[in-house]
Amino acid sequence: MANREPIKRSGPMAAAAFGIALAVAGCSAPRRVDTEVAPTADFSSRHTFAWQESQASYDPQPPERDVEEVKRAIRDTVVEQLALKGFRESQEAEVDFLVSFHLVVTTVMTEPELCTRRHIIFEYVGTTPALDEIEMCTGNVDPSPRFVRQGTLVVFVVDPVTRNLLWQGSVVGAAVSRRDDVETLRGAVAQMLAEFPSGPV
Repeated sequence: MANREPIKRSGPMAAAAFGIALAVAGCSAPRRVDTEVAPTADFSSRHTFAWQESQASYDPQPPERDVEEVKRAIRDTVVEQLALKGFRESQEAEVDFLVSFHLVVTTVMTEPELCTRRHIIFEYVGTTPALDEIEMCTGNVDPSPRFVRQGTLVVFVVDPVTRNLLWQGSVVGAAVSRRDDVETLRGAVAQMLAEFPSGPV
């Protein structure tokens, strides 16, 4: 992406290949949204947008129909949320900005938890005071490793002429599998786009 302009940040973000690295670990993870907008990105004079090629890759790879359903859910939600901001998708050759997303999902193995932390409810002589938290390691804890989905979901908005980045948003904690609740994914993307600048009044 040529001539990338400085970006204003609206949340803590870690630098990576595109300025964002996030983890997506299933629908039980807390959701966090980060967005950035270029200082010169004036959306008050922009009305229409079109899509650039978007990517969704998995390791291991699920059936292609499942990937397409996830991509469709992301795209439909972005279109719906941008419409609420005053923008409309257009098939015309000339539009005011371009939208795309990049989703990468991998499955990693985590170390088993052999110990748990618990609160002591009752106070005993010579032990930790009541309500203090201690670490308890027992043979009853499941020693088998856990497999967790981790990934990246970023939405990009660029100027169609200069190709400068105008806005980008990321969401952490969104469900990214067809087996997950698609509404959870839609809600996460909607939360991200809620911070998108408003269009012409």
